[in-house]
Amino acid sequence: MAGDNNNANAHEEGSSELEGGKKFSFRHGRQIEDNAPKTDGSELGVVNPNFHSNYKPEHVGFEHVGSPEELELKLADVGYHCLPFYAVQLSLLLNTKINSIKCILLEGPSGCGKSFMAKSLAKITGAELMCLSCYKGMNLQHLIETPSTLGMVNAMAGQGAKSAEDLMSLGVISRAFLTSQEKPVILLIDEIDKVDVAIDTFFLGPIQDARVWLESRAPIDANLDNLVIIFTKNFERTISEALLRRVHPLKMRFMDSALERRVLAPYCSPKLADNLIRVADIMRASDGSYPFERPPAPEELLKAAHYLSHLLKWDLIDFAFVGRNLFYMLAKSEHDRTIFEQMMRYHPDFADPLVPDNRNATIEQIHARLGRWLLEGIVNDPDSKRRGKAYKPEKVGLTKFDDPEEMARRLAEVGYQCARFTATQMSLLLTSPTERTRAMLLEGPSGCGKSFLAKCLAKATGADFMCLSCYHGMNTAHLIEVPSALAIASSMAGQEMAAKDKLMNLGILSRAFLKSQNQPVILLIDEIDKVEGHIDTFFLGPIQDARIYLESRPPIDCNVDNLLVIFTKNFNRRLDDAFLRRLHPMKMAYLDSTLERRVLSKHCMPQLVNNLVWIAERMRNSEGTYQFERPPAPEELLAVGYYVQKMLDWGNADFAWIGKNVWAMISKSEHDRAVLDHMLRFHPDFLDPLHLDGKNAKIDVIQARLGRIILQDIVEDPERDRRERAWMEMEYA
Repeated sequence: MAGDNNNANAHEEGSSELEGGKKFSFRHGRQIEDNAPKTDGSELGVVNPNFHSNYKPEHVGFEHVGSPEELELKLADVGYHCLPFYAVQLSLLLNTKINSIKCILLEGPSGCGKSFMAKSLAKITGAELMCLSCYKGMNLQHLIETPSTLGMVNAMAGQGAKSAEDLMSLGVISRAFLTSQEKPVILLIDEIDKVDVAIDTFFLGPIQDARVWLESRAPIDANLDNLVIIFTKNFERTISEALLRRVHPLKMRFMDSALERRVLAPYCSPKLADNLIRVADIMRASDGSYPFERPPAPEELLKAAHYLSHLLKWDLIDFAFVGRNLFYMLAKSEHDRTIFEQMMRYHPDFADPLVPDNRNATIEQIHARLGRWLLEGIVNDPDSKRRGKAYKPEKVGLTKFDDPEEMARRLAEVGYQCARFTATQMSLLLTSPTERTRAMLLEGPSGCGKSFLAKCLAKATGADFMCLSCYHGMNTAHLIEVPSALAIASSMAGQEMAAKDKLMNLGILSRAFLKSQNQPVILLIDEIDKVEGHIDTFFLGPIQDARIYLESRPPIDCNVDNLLVIFTKNFNRRLDDAFLRRLHPMKMAYLDSTLERRVLSKHCMPQLVNNLVWIAERMRNSEGTYQFERPPAPEELLAVGYYVQKMLDWGNADFAWIGKNVWAMISKSEHDRAVLDHMLRFHPDFLDPLHLDGKNAKIDVIQARLGRIILQDIVEDPERDRRERAWMEMEYA
């Protein structure tokens, strides 16, 4: 047969006698003395010409694998550190007599060691390893037999091709069945889920009957004791139920840290191995929050360890340079590099107190974070003292507060002056045990610090901060998942048959739930009362069940100790009663003058702080008399303070000019500017005896009133004497 002839020629051994009477054998193109020890395993049935090893199995065959403990030790001898559970599963499969071909399905993420397990198993059993790497559009019939190009050319030339066997070569399945009649074979079908589901049906007959039917020759039967088929798959698609019934499924995960350290230990220092494994564990365990396609496998970590060792040897220890060189080793695809960069920016474990603005950090600073992590404990950090003095969360986690005083202190460290009542309410919510999603409602006027409280709490707890700004007509379904325009367009163009999870992107609520499984998250739903009342009902399920149901994926559960949803509202509408029952409501007001002075005093002169706070209190407490929509918030007063100090530095102290420049900062909307103008004209606290006719006063005069009050006791009033005489005349009259 043509297939047999090819195999025989490929592995043919010849011997000859040379000078001195020595006999030599020629195997795989190498001259070997016959009485020399054979170390390539060919005498035991290992016939792969591309692989030579000093390892020699004690027994050839699958029936000699022994107990799980023995199998684990044998696999360790050839470099595969096997988890005890995997060893038990393999031993059960190989030691059990069945009436069909033994098949195992290894399912797990790319790089977790599925193919390496098959290769290592072939080594310890002395089996020949045959591998088929699947790909989209693969011709399944060619797995049985395929036209022989040489046979067809000879036939066309009138030479040879005496039978159908000469025109057809055996495919990989047929060769595996045929070889199993003489020696053990492991047939590796790699990434079966890359092929259409038709391949699942294709394998049903050969597995069940242990026979393949060919067009060019008689059927080939497999030796059931000599053949094991190993299928591997990632998560491209599910396997058909019929094939699943005929295989032994084994779910694999990445090697645990202890085993991985044993793999890396002979090649790098323990600290370097720890640093690499620490980064890899975060990448692998991120699930959908940072969806890596191919997290680093152990062999890639080993290569990264070699690279780092060379850089250290060459004294190239700049953190940014090291991180840049290793960035592409740890995240090899364009997609994974994008995700890796996001993780380095936003994951709390990689936070850098010297670069707190993660969004605007340069790529060089991101590379430096990676390099500093990889070389921690190996190379001294030149900025360690500065980094130690810079702010970093005292404790990472939403529930790690001992009492309200600690809450207030930690919030004050990040710039939020917290009232005692607010600190108590937050502490009660976060430290009380619960089985539902923690949710808080902050209700208060615009500018009272609701969003700022959420941001400061995220900073103080090391949580990832996510924000949704609500608007009228918002599509609430898109908070769960939203159609991917790119995937849909690609699928319509026939470029890719996208899976359901590729056609739909996760919405912000789903991303928050998913990310909470690995790190603390604060999700701010800002101004929920701008949306119609149906959004209240929408949030009932996610809060009550701590679970989100999706159309394209399995349900997503949140870690209730790692997620806090903060809703804010002004006074646009009432919330639904059922929704309110699931929230912790807290009514907020503007900061009292004591706290506000404490915030501003760090940046402005004391008298300027007093003057600004005095004006703001009049605007906030006017109630319905002077109805401001958005009285100035503390950060707006701070901006006004900066503006005034800068103009004073420039020598501009004219009251009207100062008032005109800060007018729009204190009252930002057209409505509020009209109300401020009205208040300055008619409120008795702003009365000017030199211009008693407030109704007909020019705008320059009104703005000068504002500037004079802001600069009171800071800049001398040139008309002070006239103004005092005018007051005295009014009192006398």
